[in-house]
Amino acid sequence: MPFLGLAFVLFIVIMVFVSGRLAEVKDQDIQEELATIATLLDSEIRMAVSVSDGYERNFTIPSQIRGVNYTIQIINQATILASTDDYEASLVIFNVTGQPMQGNNIIRKNNGTISLN
Repeated sequence: MPFLGLAFVLFIVIMVFVSGRLAEVKDQDIQEELATIATLLDSEIRMAVSVSDGYERNFTIPSQIRGVNYTIQIINQATILASTDDYEASLVIFNVTGQPMQGNNIIRKNNGTISLN
């Protein structure tokens, strides 16, 4: 009986450790996904900057990250900010008008101006 009690306590301790580690991994994955989405948008903007006027391209931004809601926006036409309640990722970008949306987006270059949606 004492061995059974000791085994049960050991099992509980291991489960607490494993569940805590799984939560850390999920949080790290969410942070990496936010950075990936910000980089995706940055890449689309850089492509538009490098081509001639008349450029237009459709691209998609995911609506959730691992089941977690997030926001993505361009602040002061110069910074991408992707964030959840707990985490954020940001990148400095070229001057862009408009705002990205979760889902389908259109990026255009007309008269040297890059615009979203």
